[in-house]
Amino acid sequence: MDERRRLPRCIDPIVVVHQCVVTHLGRETWLSASAVDLSARGVSLVLNDSLDAGESVYLLASIQPEGKVPRDLSVNGITAYCRPVTDGHWRVGLQFGDLTAEEVHDLAVYLDCPEET
Repeated sequence: MDERRRLPRCIDPIVVVHQCVVTHLGRETWLSASAVDLSARGVSLVLNDSLDAGESVYLLASIQPEGKVPRDLSVNGITAYCRPVTDGHWRVGLQFGDLTAEEVHDLAVYLDCPEET
C-alpha cells in the first residue's frame, strides 16, 4: 500500500472530537468519531459509519500536545480514504481543506510535527 502522507504523524497529542459532520447534497449527518494519527494537514478518524472518498466533513476538536495549553481545531476537510477495521468500525483519512500555508505551519509548530522539507 502506498503511503500518501506528506507530513509525519505527530507524537500522540490528546484529541477530543466535539463535532464530526458530513455534508452531502445539502444534508448534514452528525457522526460519532475518535481521532488518531494527527498531522498538520489531516487526521485519521475512527467512525461507526463508512464514508466515500471525496465527501465533505466539518470537524471541531480540542487538541493538546503534552505540556501545552489546549487549542480548538475547527476545519473543513475532504475524505481521502475509508477502510474497514475491527468490530464494524471504519478508519477514515481526512485531509484538511481550508487551512492556509501559514495556518498549516503554525499547527505543525504547535504539534511539534516536523514539516516537509
